[in-house]
Amino acid sequence: MYLLYISKTKIEVFKNETKVSEVSWTKENLIDVLGRLKATFSSRFRVLLSDEFINITSLLASNRESKKRKAIQTKSQPLISQDLNQTVWDYKVVARVGKLKLIQITYLNQDFFNQFRGAVYSSKIKIKLIESFSTSICRFLPKNKLIFLVFQNLLVICFNQTPVYSKILDKKLSQGDIEEIFAYTKDRFKTLPQQIIFSPTGEIAFSTYDFSGLIPEYLDINPISGLINSNNISGPDESTTRLEIKDPPPIVTNRIFPIKQIVLLLILSIIIVLSLIFGKQFLSSPKDFDQISPTISTTPTNIPTSIPTINFDLLKIQVLNGSGVPGEATKVSTLLSQSKFKVAKTGNASNYDFVKTEIKVKNSISSTITDLLIKSLESQYVSTISAVKLDDSDEYDIKITTGQPLNN
Repeated sequence: MYLLYISKTKIEVFKNETKVSEVSWTKENLIDVLGRLKATFSSRFRVLLSDEFINITSLLASNRESKKRKAIQTKSQPLISQDLNQTVWDYKVVARVGKLKLIQITYLNQDFFNQFRGAVYSSKIKIKLIESFSTSICRFLPKNKLIFLVFQNLLVICFNQTPVYSKILDKKLSQGDIEEIFAYTKDRFKTLPQQIIFSPTGEIAFSTYDFSGLIPEYLDINPISGLINSNNISGPDESTTRLEIKDPPPIVTNRIFPIKQIVLLLILSIIIVLSLIFGKQFLSSPKDFDQISPTISTTPTNIPTSIPTINFDLLKIQVLNGSGVPGEATKVSTLLSQSKFKVAKTGNASNYDFVKTEIKVKNSISSTITDLLIKSLESQYVSTISAVKLDDSDEYDIKITTGQPLNN
């Protein structure tokens, strides 16, 4: 897969750690640039962002809070100037500190997020994974060790191969910057960094700085390789650090009520048509009035209805847990099986923010099938059909992401 490294003014394209293209970008031409990259290389990319566009911080939370995304958002929002509801964000449990857990919070700069999201939608590219430059760098560092890393003008505090703080310098590294890092680690970890690393090798001379007795080291790190080889594309929030640009929110429509309304109108139309037919015959034959038998027929009239045949064996369905409630994907699979649907695979969604159950289908899937899907789930879930269709090349014909169950 191709990788885009997006810095303040440039987008570099990599394939297997080799740079294959470089273009300049601005706020005004970003849509056009992404469109040209799509036409030249691919419609799917991983994205490595400069830490100018991604903010990283950390906080301490209880074991119970660390398992709930909403609890982490509520606890971290007062510490963050941006509204997390207006951008993409994620969190990861990094370490245990006493009875608490150290939580990493990662979120996109809101202005950049709005600009980049609009350009992604307009150019119709797919972003599989977004990571910060500092996240990719820390993947190469030792586990369970508190490290102060200086990569050119980027300062990073890393623990357990995860950044818990990053800062872009707008001028040369100063003793004040070092003291700020030391103060941060004392506050979060009650200790100074255990190791100080400068990269790339020979990038900066550090003889004039006071590192409180620590001896800085040099290390060559290739952050591009870090993201290309990352498997950090799925899993629960507390164990991953990936960010995603989601598809536009689906157009939510209550399809259950219109279906009932249509059936009622159909029955009324049939009654009116039959009344007109038999009423006309009755009025046109007055001379036979005395010959009409008073016997009332109790045999109902059967009106044949054409029911489309569904070949359930040809439908490939994936069910993802988007509510965070354990076992929901399996529960949905069971409900679908009662209507003869066969689920090919279950798993976890990219996040657990889904309230309503979302159903995505390819263009080839008929409304008869989508109606039956909603009918199959209506006893336990409120479902919506996503306005965004699955690509014809997608592995699955139908993807269902579970929302909150009605009895939850």
